[in-house]
Amino acid sequence: YQRRVHGISSLARQASMAAANQDFHDVKAYFLKGDGGSSLYDHVSDLFRVLIETRPSNPLATFEQLSSRLKQSKFEQKDILREVKEEKVRGVEWAERCNKSIEVASSEKIKKPKQPTTDSGSDSGSEEEPEPEPVEVPDFTFNAALLERCGVALCSQTELFMLHVSLKTLLHTQSDVRNPRFFGKILGSQKDYFILETELDFDDDEDADADTQASVEAPAEKKGEGANRFAYFVSNEAGGSWTRLPDVTPAQIRVARQITKFFTGNLDAPINSYPPFPGTEANYLRAQLARIAHSTKIAPSGFYVMKADKDPNQDDTIEPDPDPEAEEHLPKKMIENTEYTAPRVQDLVKAENWTHYAPFLLPQGRVQFWRPPRAEKKGSPTGEQGDGGDNEPGASGDGAGSEISEDSDEHQVETGPALLTPAGEDDNVAELPAWTARRSTGLLPNPVVSLRSMRWPGAYSVASGATFFNVYVGFGQKFTNRNYTPPAPPLMQREPHTQRERFDPTIQQEAELEEKRNPKKPVVDDADDNRSSADPSAEQVSEDAEEEELDA
Repeated sequence: YQRRVHGISSLARQASMAAANQDFHDVKAYFLKGDGGSSLYDHVSDLFRVLIETRPSNPLATFEQLSSRLKQSKFEQKDILREVKEEKVRGVEWAERCNKSIEVASSEKIKKPKQPTTDSGSDSGSEEEPEPEPVEVPDFTFNAALLERCGVALCSQTELFMLHVSLKTLLHTQSDVRNPRFFGKILGSQKDYFILETELDFDDDEDADADTQASVEAPAEKKGEGANRFAYFVSNEAGGSWTRLPDVTPAQIRVARQITKFFTGNLDAPINSYPPFPGTEANYLRAQLARIAHSTKIAPSGFYVMKADKDPNQDDTIEPDPDPEAEEHLPKKMIENTEYTAPRVQDLVKAENWTHYAPFLLPQGRVQFWRPPRAEKKGSPTGEQGDGGDNEPGASGDGAGSEISEDSDEHQVETGPALLTPAGEDDNVAELPAWTARRSTGLLPNPVVSLRSMRWPGAYSVASGATFFNVYVGFGQKFTNRNYTPPAPPLMQREPHTQRERFDPTIQQEAELEEKRNPKKPVVDDADDNRSSADPSAEQVSEDAEEEELDA
């Protein structure tokens, strides 16, 4: 009986302890509830911790004061009205800027600048100057609609409209801008870049002496030629102001091929990399745009044809074969085909029916190869032993960089694929075709075909009927199937030639050497004196021989 009573009492104690433990956890969970990341449990715990650390003389009197101070230290005041006001101000500023751009764009027709007359014999006062031709503004909304049918979203309709308006504003402020084209959008970590590609009316004498200066480093190409044929304007927001990027140099292109750096959206941001990049983010962006443009500009076959050479002794109906050694990489050798007919959709989905209409960017960083001065005969590479350029169409794009020959003044000329090379001949990218085609749905009229570059993800070439265009929407980086590894630093210089250690001569050896250098002159006759004065080098030669013998 006693054992039963004892067992029952122990079970009752365990049940009461479990109930008390459950009540404790319920109360603790209740105290842990709170808003803003703070609870009564945490507040009381911190309060007792402060009391234990400070140990005031009268804890009860300072309890409420410490609790109030502890609450104030954790309270973060947020000025919600100020944030709303700032956002409203930004919206008002954006709206005012848009209204101003719309007023400027709709004020009058955009016209080309007046060309100066070069005929000195004509009387400029008697003849009226012809009215400038209006500049054609591209329609962004139409291209964006074709991109959306291919599954690529460029930006919202509001941004498209503001881009169109800001382009008109740019054409009003920049009178030398011709043939504007929306290049695309490059994404940044802080802001994005809207990019506009244009041609400018350059002065013929502006860069006349750019390539004539003697320099070992390859100079930048002239404005309007090669990698600097186009001028690029960027803006961080649709409807904002446009900033022209500086011209690109071969050194910037070569270093850009060796580094991987994402954009921030700030043109003045420094580029911390190895090898060191010569410039800021504006120069790096311009170098990447040159690489993308010269690699991804493709057009349907037949849209461009090579311009025939003007030979008066040759029949005009016969088109001469292009000379491989001639300067066929220049865009001026290529013209639009006036008899072009739109190919079928079945043909456009094949990369073989698209051609590169942008010249090849050589490993040297230029379109036209530059020969270093003949006076420089030391072996000094002018190009980079890199990826053979950015186009890489076929085996011809895998050549190594140019070098200066040590035995002669002739240099290895860098060459690349000719213009209008089929895009289907581009080298594969990680065992995949360089271009992948996609066709829009056949339920709608006028189907759209898009080719996506695998070498430069984000580059698209879109065609619908006789219309085609190229656009880029991405991070501005080339595809790689392996993790980026910075290049190793150059090899350390060799140790200098160490001098051979020699023992110090003894006193006896120094005396013997001094005696040999300054021997006692014996008494000689006039004939011997004349002979020794006639040949003073014999004594010096003998002294040198004796000194070498002593050193040995």
